[in-house]
This record gives sequence, structure tokens and C-alpha cells, in this order.
Amino acid sequence: MRSTCILLSVFLMSCFGSDEDDTVNWSTCNNSQVRMNLPFSYTKDTSRLIVRNEADDGEVYVHLGAFGSHFNPLTGHNYGDPKSNIVGFFTNSDNDLEELELGLSAFFGGVDGSVLENLRPVYRAPRNGTIQEISYSASEPGLYLNDEPLWQLVFDMGDFAIRFDHVGKFPQELVDAVQAKVGVDINTYTGSEINILGSQSLSWEANAPLAYPQIIASEVVGYPGYYVGTNSAFEDRPTVQMEFFVVGPVSTGFDEVCVYKLVGSTEEAALQTIYELDLLNATSQRFAGWLDTNWQWRAEGSLCMTCREDTSGGWGLFERLGGWWETDEYGSDENEIFSLAWISKVSDAYNAGLYLGGTGTDWLVSRRRNDGLPFQWIMEDFSVATTYYPVGEVLNLAPNEMLVLWRDLNDASPRIAYQRVAFIPGTARVFVHWGEFSDTESGATLPAIDSNDFTNSNGNTLVWYNLTWRPGF
Repeated sequence: MRSTCILLSVFLMSCFGSDEDDTVNWSTCNNSQVRMNLPFSYTKDTSRLIVRNEADDGEVYVHLGAFGSHFNPLTGHNYGDPKSNIVGFFTNSDNDLEELELGLSAFFGGVDGSVLENLRPVYRAPRNGTIQEISYSASEPGLYLNDEPLWQLVFDMGDFAIRFDHVGKFPQELVDAVQAKVGVDINTYTGSEINILGSQSLSWEANAPLAYPQIIASEVVGYPGYYVGTNSAFEDRPTVQMEFFVVGPVSTGFDEVCVYKLVGSTEEAALQTIYELDLLNATSQRFAGWLDTNWQWRAEGSLCMTCREDTSGGWGLFERLGGWWETDEYGSDENEIFSLAWISKVSDAYNAGLYLGGTGTDWLVSRRRNDGLPFQWIMEDFSVATTYYPVGEVLNLAPNEMLVLWRDLNDASPRIAYQRVAFIPGTARVFVHWGEFSDTESGATLPAIDSNDFTNSNGNTLVWYNLTWRPGF
């Protein structure tokens, strides 16, 4: 969200509105025209994209991700990630990993990562536009190849803007242009965490190279040149982190929009098919390691998880992609988030058999903490279920109440539990009373909410939430 706020401020100062298209009543979800292409060159494979490197002597295998997703391995942010998290793999399949010793395989990335560097794809300008911001943050040691710093770049096209996150380095053409404009070499800079351009900007032509995404790669100790993806969703292999926000016109002004709705209906349909086939592929590099939670990520089988006709069925809970942050009002302590995610039943990846509620399950709900501690919930038999990332099926959602079937509670010995939840939505906030847990649906009772509860939050069962982003989730 911090990135979004900065991007919106840039966008408000841009030339939006001067585009020849009538954008006053424009709807992303209803768009069928080509407004922009994905910001990299690719060819389509059955269940992935093939992206050649700049030298055209190698390629990475790129797996699409849904905009507005809530579950790994699509995103690590359960509030509904307002960007498309696309992942590039250097491996064509598991066969490209070399076994170094029993139980340890890795990818040969060359001395100092030279092979990875050569294969890294490049972002290109989708249209003519202006580079408004190039911001620097210090590196996160041990995560990215050669401890590259974290750069962000904002590219404004007038009616739409892109904020590229997790940029690792820049093409020489842009390095030279920035050097000429502000006197800074952005491929060697290690100073203050600032926008290098300041109040300056750079005009940039369509298809010109803009930036290189960061590579998640850690060299295996004792095996020079061999890399894995430590502390990532794909720990056994290096990957390219291809993440970017797109902001455009919405009914309330400007907000993040789904990039797949901007590529034209024909291309969107082709990409949707590729995505669905990837979700269904038992050997997919993106999903094969997460099959035990396929009931979560296969729920998000539409590339644009913002576009559905009946989000009103959320009774006020599905706003801003379903995420609600705990506030500090009346005793709450801001260390939790809960989120509602709808199940895309129109996707070929949908399978009612994945859900204990069958076709009756339309939504999933999740909770997270940002203090590193697990949830410890007292079950009906007075045992304690300890869970870091609880996710459940919403078996019934009605005005001011829902019935949740929590799955895989208790990390040591997974179990299920039913819980009824009372809630009262307000303007950009909601009050929730989480009920007692039960082993059976009939045993779960709906808790009451009275006026005294509003000023006596306990941060546990009586909680105020709002839409204000908070860190750590």
C-alpha cells in the first residue's frame, strides 16, 4: 500500500485525462480494447510464457499470477494483493536441477551468478511515456542475487501508470540518461533512500528497455556457482521476482487495476487459459510444491480477482479486495488482519470437490498476525490449536453473520473447527465478534453484539477493523 500511495500521488500530477479516450465512465472489468501490453516481450507456451533474454541466447519460464490474490504461492499477502505477482523460473523443469548431495539439489547459475544475470529478462515500456520516479532502498542481505538493492520505478503513460517493484538493476541506456539528467549512476548508487530523479522526469519510448527485475538466489555453501531460492516460496531453485502495480481510472478516481484487463479481450482470454492450465498442472514449477493447499490457491482461478458480478454477497466485507486491518480503537492492538476471498467458480481450475462445503462454499476467510506469534485458539474439548496462517471455508454468509469451517488448524496435528461470527459493517470499518469453536456445525453458536461491545474491544474475540494498511502482513 505504501507503493500505491506514492504511485497515486505521481499519477495525480500526471497528464491523466488528456488521452483521446473517454475515461469518465471507463470500467476496467468491462474493457475489451488494447490499452497496453504486458511490460516484457514473450511467447505463449501451454501453461506458461517464454521470455527470452536481451542477448536472445537464453530464456526464462514465466508463470502468471492473479491480480487480487490472497494465498501462497500466488502471494504472501492475504489482504488481497493489488498487483500481479508473476514468477520467472530459470529451470525448464526439475530436470534442470543438479543433485549436489543427498536431499540437496540446486541450479548452476555460474560464478558470481553470471548465468542468472545473462538470463534475466528485461522490462520494456508498453507505450510512450515518462519515467517519473526511480527510488532506491538498501539491499536485503541473503535474499537477492549479489545482495542487489531494491529499486522502484514509476512509468507514467498519461492514462495509466506502472510502478515496477523489486527492480535489481537498469539497462545502460537508462543509466546514461539518469547520469546526464541528475549526475547519478543508478547501477552503483548506495546512498540515501530517495527518489534519485527528485522533481525531474525522463521521456521514454515504447519498447525501450526500462529495468531488470530482482533475482531471488542464494549460493549454496560449499558449492560455488550453485543457487537455490532460500526464504522464498520456491526454496529449491532461483527465480525472477516480476511484480508491478498498474494504476488507472476507476469510479472513485484512480486505483490499482488488473493489467490483464488492459491487454485486449483476445490476449486476456489466451492468458487466462494459460493460467488455468498452470493451476491444473500437477508438475507446475509454481504450484507442485503447494498441492496440500490447492483448495486455497485454486479458488483464485481468474486472472482478475476483482471482477465479479455479485461481490455484494459479501455484505460489506469484500471491499478493497477483502482485507481488513485491526485498528487501535477501544482496546484493539493492531496486530491482526482478516480477509475475505471469493472463489472463482467460472474458472476451469474450480473443483467443488476440494471444499468440505462443496458447491455451497463461495468464499474463503483467513486471519494473520504481524507480530510473529501464532493464533492459539481454545477448541471445544479445551485443547489449544496453534496455527500461524488459519484459512477456512465460509459455509454461510448473511447480513451481520457468517459460519466458518476452519481447516488444517493446529500445525502439529491438523483438525477442523466450526465458528460462527457476528459482524457490523460501517463506513470503511467493521466490528467483529468471533464466536466459540465447535467440533460440529450445530454446536457453533452465534455470538451477540450489544452496544457496550463497541467500546470494549479485547483484540481477540471483539475486534475493530478498518481499511487502513498497516505493515507486517
